Amino acid sequence: MLTIEQSDDPLVRAEDVQNLIDATEVLEVRLDEVHAGPLAKLGDTLVVDVKVDEPQIGRTDFDDRILIRFTHRVLCFAEATPELTTELTLSHVVALQMTKPITVRPAVVAAWVETNIYFLAYPYVRQSVTVLTASLGMPAVVLGYLSRDKRPITGGMASAE
Repeated sequence: MLTIEQSDDPLVRAEDVQNLIDATEVLEVRLDEVHAGPLAKLGDTLVVDVKVDEPQIGRTDFDDRILIRFTHRVLCFAEATPELTTELTLSHVVALQMTKPITVRPAVVAAWVETNIYFLAYPYVRQSVTVLTASLGMPAVVLGYLSRDKRPITGGMASAE
């Protein structure tokens, strides 16, 4: 069971995150929700803008399972006509099982999500964006590298409970 204690302490040590990694096991990463459209006429010079919502953490009916949800908003438009935009919204869920009980501070959970769980989910996000854009008849969009120095998550954690 994961217990998140009340604390405003922002200090996170690498061993705090490692303890959380050691207490969890990844069960699945899945595409949970998709919205796409309207399909705009896209020119030769495609502009792609990606925004990431704050991740959400939730629980299941099983005490030993947690879910972390990432939602990406991908805007695609021709450079010459930015007012004609196709928006894709994709939500992925990482399901984890707790292998042992652990109590952590919110800052540790946020660091774990930013430095581990998001990087685990990102290849699935890239694949979903490429497949979805190609399936819509758009140029297949391939998202670039995810730099650890420029990760899009701000460190907050919203609760989906």
